[in-house]
Amino acid sequence: GDRLPRQAVAVAFQQNDLAVIEKGLSAGDRVIVDDPAPAVNGMTIEPYRDKALEKALRRRAEGAET
Repeated sequence: GDRLPRQAVAVAFQQNDLAVIEKGLSAGDRVIVDDPAPAVNGMTIEPYRDKALEKALRRRAEGAET
């Protein structure tokens, strides 16, 4: 499996449960959106792509109602 690389990001702004990341991510980076408690740097993870969540987040970012 993959390993979790914890890294700092800068949040441009936050509204409710959404945050716009200003710095600290690059194109192609994968982001964990649930809470692996505790998240330990270097821990083994098994990432998966949640296409329904991607679609919902994209709609919300574009201003669509949930």
